[in-house]
Amino acid sequence: MNTTKISLVATALFAGISSTALATGTIIEIDIIDGEAWGDAGSANNDVILFDLTTMYPSAAAGATITGVGWDVTVATNGGSWQSELTFAITDSLGDSLGVFLSPGAGSSTPGTGTFSSGGIIKLVDAALPDIEITDGIIAIEMYEAFDDPSGTDNGATLDSITNGTLFLQIETTDLPAPGGLALLGLAACSRRRRRR
Repeated sequence: MNTTKISLVATALFAGISSTALATGTIIEIDIIDGEAWGDAGSANNDVILFDLTTMYPSAAAGATITGVGWDVTVATNGGSWQSELTFAITDSLGDSLGVFLSPGAGSSTPGTGTFSSGGIIKLVDAALPDIEITDGIIAIEMYEAFDDPSGTDNGATLDSITNGTLFLQIETTDLPAPGGLALLGLAACSRRRRRR
């Protein structure tokens, strides 16, 4: 199995990663550009975004908490895939925390292209979900299909959907910056990993 890793290290605004300090936490925006879902969770071809919080918040190495999520994305499906099948698995990179499995197009049982927005941050507790503990300071976001098309048996060999847009994660750590603090830090680190067979 070959692994291709694309690293993005740039200023917060250029990379599409920004942060706003709020009384209840910090909102991190993660831009998704041509994010690919090929099959079921764990498929070798699915795109995985690794976002290292420790580059902005050193104390996140001891852990951080995601308390809310939001999205503004466009999902373009391929073949018979439905827009509702695209799912984001949001966990820590070790896979040892409970996560959230977000399907922005839930209820859109048609193929094609659709745009979906949460209309802001949804607090996990308000959705009767537990907060996500990021024990290693690295957020992992896998894009996958809830149903692997075309026949459900191709093991991720067919591209099912491409996603563009922004995910919003509300996080809490012990060293939240003041508004604009991320811009002063200058760099954020995010990597997008495409695993190939």
